[in-house]
Amino acid sequence: MIADEPDIATDAYVRLGLATVKRFTHPIPGGPAGKETDWARLQHEEVVQVLDWTERRIASLRGGAPVVMVPRLLHIRGGRVDK
Repeated sequence: MIADEPDIATDAYVRLGLATVKRFTHPIPGGPAGKETDWARLQHEEVVQVLDWTERRIASLRGGAPVVMVPRLLHIRGGRVDK
């Protein structure tokens, strides 16, 4: 399970892939008016592509590829970093 592998769970590309799949598997009802069937087909095709890419990314991380981290944004107020 990915949650048991911190390097994989924190990789920015893996997180992006999982978030994208979640979005497409929990779509906003309806999609564009009059295009529900085409919209669902397009979403399915894109989910397959994102899952394939995410699986390849996870395999490369398990093979030793470096983890990509997204820097945390800092908020500065009054000259101090606001956590």
